[in-house]
Amino acid sequence: MSRKKSGSASLLLGPGLILAATLGLWYNEGRFDYFEAGQKAAIIHSPAEAAPKEPICVSGRLKQCVVTGKYVARLEGYYAVSEITEIYSWNRSSSRKKRTKWSLGWHTSLQSNERNNGLKRQLSGGSLQPNHYQIDGLVVRPEKLHFVNDSVEIETGSLPLSEKAKPLGLSYHEGAWYLRKHPGNEPKLGDERIRYQGIPATETVTYFGAIERSEAVGKQFEIAKSLVSKWIHNDGFLHYLVNGSREEALHSLKSHLTRITWIVRSIGSILLIVGFLIFFSSFLQLLIAIPFLGNLVEAGVLIVSLLMGGSLAVLTIVSSMAYHHPNTVMLALGIGGSVIGFVIIKSRSSKNHALNRLKNHQGPNGSFESAPADGSIVAGPVKAAFSNLVKLAIADGTFNQKERDYLMAWARERGLSDEMMETLFQEIQQSPAGALQATNMEDLYSLVSLALIDGRLSSKELRHIISFGEFLGLNRLQVNEVIAGVRSGTS
Repeated sequence: MSRKKSGSASLLLGPGLILAATLGLWYNEGRFDYFEAGQKAAIIHSPAEAAPKEPICVSGRLKQCVVTGKYVARLEGYYAVSEITEIYSWNRSSSRKKRTKWSLGWHTSLQSNERNNGLKRQLSGGSLQPNHYQIDGLVVRPEKLHFVNDSVEIETGSLPLSEKAKPLGLSYHEGAWYLRKHPGNEPKLGDERIRYQGIPATETVTYFGAIERSEAVGKQFEIAKSLVSKWIHNDGFLHYLVNGSREEALHSLKSHLTRITWIVRSIGSILLIVGFLIFFSSFLQLLIAIPFLGNLVEAGVLIVSLLMGGSLAVLTIVSSMAYHHPNTVMLALGIGGSVIGFVIIKSRSSKNHALNRLKNHQGPNGSFESAPADGSIVAGPVKAAFSNLVKLAIADGTFNQKERDYLMAWARERGLSDEMMETLFQEIQQSPAGALQATNMEDLYSLVSLALIDGRLSSKELRHIISFGEFLGLNRLQVNEVIAGVRSGTS
């Protein structure tokens, strides 16, 4: 009965994760752009200049922030402070193969299991903020106030404890206050500790939001609110207090927005893959349990889940971007299309110039009029030039019919018979790795032209051309100039 329930749960959990992750990825691309809102906010220097409920930006000197903690009496210089309490306890988890795993360590919550029986927590954590913030003459309310600057660990060993903490007998050690329930400094089951993290405030700060009745209370923008919006922390509320001048604060807003967008993208993509993995695994449980075959099935399920989850993630992100930011997507497509079009045009241009150069080539001695009429193999530079052209044509491993036809037409115009060309083809195909034979500069231009008749120059073709150029006493820079000349039609 329990196995049936477990199987049913797996069948529901997989699609549930897929649906939740897809919605999260979709709404994430349309999240409230607080960087853009802050950038457009009116710059003021005093509360009197602000229009009611309109977005404003004000920079100034922040009055010292003071926070009263439950266990540490007073903390200064932080926007907000987190009291993080942990208990040394057992945590139980299960693997996909239903194997139970136990871990003993510091945990922020006390798991209900048989190894933790009798344990009770005495310390409680929470978030702490001042009653208000003050930037010169402007009072900023803490309700729903957002911060984008990173938090840091707070060293509280030298700070006085509160009246509530003194009777507990707390002792400070390596960044935390410990409530030890057993003798010694080594952690034991049931011990507790509390440590502090805070967002440090600088002397100069910038506020983005709105003012009502001379107080900064924030501005709510219209967004599509839902449960998913809460999951991805998208509330559309402009009420930010940021370290630094306006320019520095805007940079922090942009970095934070980019970071949280990519975090949600990453988590959503992972959840999609996990959802498909759970869904497919629930159907193949019997096969997975078979030795050896089970490993193959698991590997196959993992690969399919990666492909399907990754593809759905990319499709959802791109579709949402197109829906929420059509102008940005059109601009990106326009730029991408322009680049691709430019590359295609340049490739065709290089191809045409190469074809013209190859057709007009008259051979190493100016012409082939002296070639034997019977079509026997031409000795000396003529044979070397044709052999070089054939070797280069097969250098990239894709000697196609089009290149063969061009070579044969080129050779016929210069007195070479089909029988002679077939003989040369056979000789070179039997030993394609033979070294290129140096003749003269005109043959180098022919080699480059032949390489470019398909509009591109492979790395292997380039190596052959450079090698040929070295036979003629050219360095790589000079060979590159020859290639550029053929591409542009100036040579």
